[in-house]
Parts: sequence; structure tokens; C-alpha cells
Amino acid sequence: MPDAQGSEDAGLLMNSVVVSLLTFFAIFCGALLGLGLSRQLPTNHLSVESRTAVSVSMAVVGTLAALVISLMISTANTAFSARTNAITTLAIDIVKLNRVLVRYGPDASGIRDELRKYAEVGIKHYWLIEDEGNRPVAHVYELDEPTRSYSPAGIFRGTLELTVPFPVTIDLDGLFPLKR
Repeated sequence: MPDAQGSEDAGLLMNSVVVSLLTFFAIFCGALLGLGLSRQLPTNHLSVESRTAVSVSMAVVGTLAALVISLMISTANTAFSARTNAITTLAIDIVKLNRVLVRYGPDASGIRDELRKYAEVGIKHYWLIEDEGNRPVAHVYELDEPTRSYSPAGIFRGTLELTVPFPVTIDLDGLFPLKR
């Protein structure tokens, strides 16, 4: 599947490059055509009023172009965010699955081996927040590079404070309302 995705991304890149070059070429040819035709315009089309009208029209075109570009950037950002969220959700689901498979013992070792292969992809850190006596407790795990398995990196109650993979401080007690 990565090959298919890679070739799809290469096709999209090639299409965007081709479209960009064609757009540049069309604008460049239009500018050259405008320069050539401006010499053949009657003098009344070269008056101050005509130049002002053209300037205002170009300002409107520029504003619309900026609006279109901003919408394109927003759409690209939305697509990127959706893929990032999907990857994060997948990583969380893999971790949950591993914890369930541990409970099944040696019968699930084949499946856990397959799951370990996912760890080789490089999900380096994960946190698991569990309920312990109506208080959240964070279990932090890190991927051990040499063994390609996860090992506990700490258990946090009250406040989760880490510097790896990024600096973060979380008030665990403030995450969820207390159950009574």
C-alpha cells in the first residue's frame, strides 16, 4: 500500500507543478500580449480615467485571487489536520489493542508480534490515562529503540509533567470531574 500512496502523491505533485507552470506561462504570455497591444490602442484609451478604471479592476482581480489562494490554503490545512488526527487515533487504538492482548497472555503472542511490527514504524511515546480510585493516573510509555518494544517511563498522579517528546504540564485531577 505505501507504493500506491507514494505514486499517488507523486502524481499529485506532478499535476500541481504542471498546473503552476501552465499558469505562469499563461500570465506571462498575457502580459506580453498586453504590452504589444498597448501600442496599438487609440489615445482616448490611454487617458487618466481609463488607467484608473484598469487599476481599480486589477485591484478587484487581485483581491479575488487572494481570496481563492486563502481558501486553497485553508482546504489544504483541513486535509492535513484530518490525516494527522487519523494517524493519532490509529496510534491510540494500537496501544489499546496491545494492552488488551497482554491480558490474554501467550495465546495472543502472534497478534502482539504483528502489533510490535507497528511499533517499528516509530510511535515513540504514548500516555495511558486510567481511573484509580476516582482519580486519573497517567501511565507513560516509551519505545525502546534496541528492542522495539514499549517500556514504562513513569506513572503520574495529580500532575503530569514531561519534557519528552515535548514539554507539557497537565493537571490530571482537572481532566475529569470526580465520580461520587
